[in-house]
Amino acid sequence: RRVLFRSKIKNKDLTINVFQDLLNQSWRIKKDLTNKTSNHKIDKIYKLAKLNGAKSLKLLGAGGGGFFFVIIDKKRKNIFKKAMSKYKFMDLEYENEGSKVILKN
Repeated sequence: RRVLFRSKIKNKDLTINVFQDLLNQSWRIKKDLTNKTSNHKIDKIYKLAKLNGAKSLKLLGAGGGGFFFVIIDKKRKNIFKKAMSKYKFMDLEYENEGSKVILKN
């Protein structure tokens, strides 16, 4: 599976659809490694998000908390936010140019 990711990066074939698939694969692999990766609460949030239009999710953080990185179609955003209203959101957009400094002291 690691080979798939490397080949997509090398061939510059990392479209949003491929990225979504890779996020979903990485979550499945991570959960298969140990039963401590997730718990009932995380699984419940994951399932609710998927049922309400999330194309992919990735749990981020160093344990004891964190957040989900979620990819969702813009047209499903309002439905998703309503269903997940008890959680906080930060909107992000996909960028083709790569990372860049947006604030400089």
